[in-house]
Amino acid sequence: MTNGKSPLSGITCERQAAIGFDYYVDPFCGDYGISQTAEFQLPTDEAKERKIACTVAVRRLRTDLGTKIVGKYLAGIDLGRGWTVSSIEELISLYPSGALEILEQSLQNLEYKTKRLGDSIKIEENSSWLFYSADLAQSDYVNKQLQKLGYISVTGADVDGYWVRIETEGWRKLAEAKQTSSKRLRQAFVAMWFSPQSDIYYRDGIKPAIEGAGWECMRIDATEHNNKICDQIVAEIRKSRFVVADFTGNRGGVYFEAGYAAGLGIPVIWTVHENDLKELHFDTRQYNHIVYKNEKELLEKLTARIGATIL
Repeated sequence: MTNGKSPLSGITCERQAAIGFDYYVDPFCGDYGISQTAEFQLPTDEAKERKIACTVAVRRLRTDLGTKIVGKYLAGIDLGRGWTVSSIEELISLYPSGALEILEQSLQNLEYKTKRLGDSIKIEENSSWLFYSADLAQSDYVNKQLQKLGYISVTGADVDGYWVRIETEGWRKLAEAKQTSSKRLRQAFVAMWFSPQSDIYYRDGIKPAIEGAGWECMRIDATEHNNKICDQIVAEIRKSRFVVADFTGNRGGVYFEAGYAAGLGIPVIWTVHENDLKELHFDTRQYNHIVYKNEKELLEKLTARIGATIL
């Protein structure tokens, strides 16, 4: 290990070079790896770099996974070894979209940090990402707004930072958010190869399995919208309770969508036709894929998997 400047936080920290990747032990966002290609593609705007740092840190908190940052296209995801693979664009998209979402997500971060009811969480320079902030001064605004709403209280302070605790109104807000989310998220997103060859697997396998289990089926090519296709995909995945990712045809976009969902903690059901099983990317072969011979077998197996794993 040598010392190097973290491209995400700007902090000098331990750095290890590997083939095609640099790994950093960053005190702000935690351990992460970045490909040399992705490092050249990082935005020059420091605020955007700190947004990426915040989302990497939040992912570590919520999923206990480190992040490998790659170029434009997501190559796959390897949860088994403690890493998730993401593009720069994906990480920026994970940052809350507005002030109210920052407040809500910050409160949720405090919930993840709270091990026992009544615990106080310390907010300091290198944990200001809990409030999606680049530094302690910026986090102070979020802190004050959460206090005004009655969600948290400050329980102490020293020269390094301050301690906060979730109060009754905060726990009520968190419970309401979960109830609203469970009612709203009735959608299942389908990631797959759009082609005449695969249409029968969607029409007679995936779609009836999802709808038969009581969920709404969303496939992006069947939806009217005016947005950029990649933006619309990200938006629809974030609104979904789970994702069915079919790797028949071994398309890169399916890896991206499955990895994006997994990074958000959204359940992914992996499926593949038996003829394409050997072509799966090595990072995803470890997952329990539904392997099928025809649309009838896919319908039966997917119906059983949804019923057993999606509540």
